[in-house]
Amino acid sequence: IPGNDDIAGYELRGYNNFKSKAKGTNSSNACWMAYLGKHPHAGLIHEIHIAESALDIMAFVQVNRLRLKLDECIFVSFGGTFADGQMKKLLETFPGAEPVLHFDNDLNGIIYDCRTASIMAGKDLKCQIKEFSDGQHVCFTLGEKAFTVPLEKLSYDSFRERSGLREKLTVWKAPEPMKDWNDV
Repeated sequence: IPGNDDIAGYELRGYNNFKSKAKGTNSSNACWMAYLGKHPHAGLIHEIHIAESALDIMAFVQVNRLRLKLDECIFVSFGGTFADGQMKKLLETFPGAEPVLHFDNDLNGIIYDCRTASIMAGKDLKCQIKEFSDGQHVCFTLGEKAFTVPLEKLSYDSFRERSGLREKLTVWKAPEPMKDWNDV
């Protein structure tokens, strides 16, 4: 759990794409975290790099290590799922640090990007996919505001444009056509 050094669970990965979490893992608030710099102190962290799995964030670091200031970064995995409590605790533990999102290049990954911006803005976000005459749309409710984005045009940028949110965060996806950083 961000801000606490006690182990709160384990992310499990294995043969034949096995993915799970150990029994008793706190998936609501805990996440896998690694600091690769020389001076671990929350005040020095300027970027929180977040991915869906530890393998994704490790692959991201391996590919981009020369472009990163390791002393100023913490690397985080949400263990395959996104819980609001994980993000809220990270932002609370590392105030002033900018989230850098590395979620997958799929619907869930884009929704995780949008949820992060909503949490940073202190607003509730609800979304669902609905069928309209012109195709499927993602219908968002952000606080009191409701809007839709055509499913085929959904991106963090299209959400940001329609939502009006301008939170300071970076979205750094794996290069297309890769689904995630582990594929890279």
